[in-house]
Amino acid sequence: MKVFTDLKTRGCQDILIAVTDGLKGMSEALAAVYPATTLQTCIVHLLRHSLDFANWKERKPLAAALRPIYTAPSADAASAALDAFAHGPCGTKVPTVVASWRRAWTHVIPFFAFPPDVPRVLYTTNALESVHAQLRKIIKTRGHFPNDDAATTLMWLALRNITAKAEAADAGLQLIYTAGPDGAARRREWPSRRSGLSGLARLFGLAILPPIRTSATGHQNPAGNR
Repeated sequence: MKVFTDLKTRGCQDILIAVTDGLKGMSEALAAVYPATTLQTCIVHLLRHSLDFANWKERKPLAAALRPIYTAPSADAASAALDAFAHGPCGTKVPTVVASWRRAWTHVIPFFAFPPDVPRVLYTTNALESVHAQLRKIIKTRGHFPNDDAATTLMWLALRNITAKAEAADAGLQLIYTAGPDGAARRREWPSRRSGLSGLARLFGLAILPPIRTSATGHQNPAGNR
């Protein structure tokens, strides 16, 4: 609760959607400070937790059996898929997985209420964790900073580089190549995070501002302007 209280003290008046990895006490702490916030469980973390109950050979079929649940077109369809999984061979073999999904169900289904391009932004915390990992690596490599300004500058430069790398992936549709059953490469299109963020912005009446880049002369320009 202290983290959320600090956020509100520092000026964050509202959180629209919070995606968490199932940390105990999160829903209670969030409801106490930001009662109107929608809490979404990270589906990737829930999947990883589910796979922990299976041995190595059983993980692939278990993951395939769970897929119809979180890829369902609606919350009702997802609930039906969960019931089907519970009565199927994987569900009867590892009932603890079914129980874990049912316990988290209230926070599993919120993203089903959004348009199709939005869930990709909401269903996992992986994107943010990747940013944190890259920042930790940079800080660990440097080791020591003469003052706070030096640390802040390095973090800003690192975030600018991370943003630049993500911009290419966030433009339009990403082309993802996967291996088919015959081993041949197959191409499929996947909506970008930018598309999902734009969908969220439309739903909540917000505007997504372009990232600010600093030119060699020190002037700040919106991304795309030279």
